Amino acid sequence: MTYFYLALLSYGVTFLGGLLLMLVEGHQDWKDCLIYGVINAVVFGTALYIALILFVTLNEA
Repeated sequence: MTYFYLALLSYGVTFLGGLLLMLVEGHQDWKDCLIYGVINAVVFGTALYIALILFVTLNEA
């Protein structure tokens, strides 16, 4: 169950970060913002998820 929360945290944070970055840069097209948010979540969310899994498993031992 912990891994589900780690995935939700990592992908959610990176998706929202991608959306906020596009909005801060002044993009008004929501489709572009959503696409960038999804790409950001897939790329950086996966890296963050792997790092969090390694952190949790190494600290449990």
